[in-house]
Amino acid sequence: MGARFGPHRRQESFWPGTDTVPVAKIDEIQRRVLDASAAFAEFEAGNLDTADVPLADMDRVMADAKYKAMLSYNYNIGTEFYSFQTKLPPTDDVRVRQALSLAIDARA
Repeated sequence: MGARFGPHRRQESFWPGTDTVPVAKIDEIQRRVLDASAAFAEFEAGNLDTADVPLADMDRVMADAKYKAMLSYNYNIGTEFYSFQTKLPPTDDVRVRQALSLAIDARA
């Protein structure tokens, strides 16, 4: 079902707490790495607190008032890039690489 990390248990000696940042109230967390569909199925079953919505389920989720109220939109800012093996077809042909380059709107 995916990689499992944890349990991560609170270390009593790690953070003594202050008036503004108290000691953690959570004793333990479990982390699992799942693909989007499996994670969302676990979320719907009540086994996960958060999950990304797979694109295939987006229309169904948006139509369900219960889920629509839970949605938050997260945008990631970063660098995206494509990498091609230029020694193998079809990207060994410079014309194919040029066509791929022209197909990308670099200003978008």
